[in-house]
Amino acid sequence: SHLDLYMKYSSLTFFGFAFRYPLHSYVQRELAAGQPLNSPIVEGPDRSMLYLATMKQDIKMLKIVFDAGGDPNHRDAIPPNWTAWRQVLWEISGDREYWAKIVGLFLDHGADPYARAIVSEITASSAIEQNFGGWDPRKTRELLEKVEAAKTRLLQTSKRKRKSRGLWCFG
Repeated sequence: SHLDLYMKYSSLTFFGFAFRYPLHSYVQRELAAGQPLNSPIVEGPDRSMLYLATMKQDIKMLKIVFDAGGDPNHRDAIPPNWTAWRQVLWEISGDREYWAKIVGLFLDHGADPYARAIVSEITASSAIEQNFGGWDPRKTRELLEKVEAAKTRLLQTSKRKRKSRGLWCFG
């Protein structure tokens, strides 16, 4: 009914509307102007923009959010400790070409290579092997290489942080 539609969208800001019915250039401009990336303006406090763009299969919007600094490891408010990345690892099904692009984008933008899928708790590497291994061995290898590269980046970042916390010598 019209009342149901009104109630569903009456609290939606124009930015939320633009995100939902993808007005890509508007969303891109607003994010560049400082619109918060992980605010509840789109669908409520329980889902990040990265998650929503992924579930809508909107790769262009996903790239816009990543380019604006979207964090694949941002923890959603409800349920606690859920991230868009962990959700992606759990949701992979159907169009493998689409999901391979999504997994690659998340890994390219800092997704935690040690994360485990929501509910099933399988590792990122295992999720990639299970979902893409029989489909396209080359693509599977590429994605697993991205996981290893992310682990290396994480290790290097961790080493730099430990070094920067070293003792200062006063002469």
